[in-house]
Amino acid sequence: MRKKPLALPEASIRWYVGKYHVSTPDTDIRQAIRGLCVASVWTEKDIIRAENYAVKCHKENRDLYTRVMSGRL
Repeated sequence: MRKKPLALPEASIRWYVGKYHVSTPDTDIRQAIRGLCVASVWTEKDIIRAENYAVKCHKENRDLYTRVMSGRL
């Protein structure tokens, strides 16, 4: 068993999450990322890290959208 966690493919996750609309629920983002990771060699802990990073990226996209649409950007 691996002792060191996998390095997250951050750019790939950010790109993938960017394809979703900002109103998409976080649970749908988590399910989508999990669906990509299940067939890989990732452990459950690695998958949870990827899900958390994806939700963080999704929140950043949502916040950016809110700032743009409110004129605060």
